Amino acid sequence: MLRLLPAMLLAVLLLAACDDDANAPNPPQLSEDYDVYSALLDQHFTADQTERVVILDSTEVYDLSHPDMRQYLITNLGVTEATLQSYDTANTAKRQLQKKFDTIAEAILINESDFRVILDQGGWEEFHTQYPKSSGLITLSGVGYAADGNTAIVYASNMVGFLAGSGICVVLERTVDGWNVMNYTIVWVS
Repeated sequence: MLRLLPAMLLAVLLLAACDDDANAPNPPQLSEDYDVYSALLDQHFTADQTERVVILDSTEVYDLSHPDMRQYLITNLGVTEATLQSYDTANTAKRQLQKKFDTIAEAILINESDFRVILDQGGWEEFHTQYPKSSGLITLSGVGYAADGNTAIVYASNMVGFLAGSGICVVLERTVDGWNVMNYTIVWVS
């Protein structure tokens, strides 16, 4: 039995090393993240008639690592590789969002299981009945920052119905008045 102990220990260590979730760092959210999110929600998802923004209560891990995507973001949106690396670090795992948004419209967090129940009960029509004058369901990624802390990149998606949504990468810059959306690109549409 003692001769099997080293082999069993090695097997346990190898299995643990293969578990990506166990080894994935889960960086804490910064209070600054909510300033970025709030600016994005106000400037991109709040129209004249919007009274509420409904946000999935955990971040979406959206992968921006494809070389063509990275080159596009660097060339066309002006982000740096270091900013994209910060984004990658902030998006290693989903994180719970908190009600720390400071938005023009009421910010409502909804968990995925409650959202599925709404869709099962009556689809998107039921969603819009429960959340009238909303901008649909919004998901947010973790936020990546430039080294100086004055540029941020975040991914967001917005769904308003079946096969009716889009995903965007947004670059924001900090000014004396707060964060402002400077540029964005649509990465998918349905």
